[in-house]
Amino acid sequence: MMLVRRFILIALVLLVLSLAGFGAWLLSLPQTPEIAEASPVAQDEMDLMLASLEPLRRQRPLVAIVGLNDATDPSMPSMVRR
Repeated sequence: MMLVRRFILIALVLLVLSLAGFGAWLLSLPQTPEIAEASPVAQDEMDLMLASLEPLRRQRPLVAIVGLNDATDPSMPSMVRR
């Protein structure tokens, strides 16, 4: 019984300390900065950008998958999957 009571007490102390640390972290954050206004973009520049995003002659979209291929050397026997 005493072991359970001690466990609950330690858990409550850890919870209170965690919440106090979180509250101190929140108070240490800087105040909300003012939101800067975006500079206006000319209409012809927006039209050129939208025109460049349209597909050229291709009906189907081109999909490219980019990823790292560092540790997949097929000459390494441990990396060969069958």
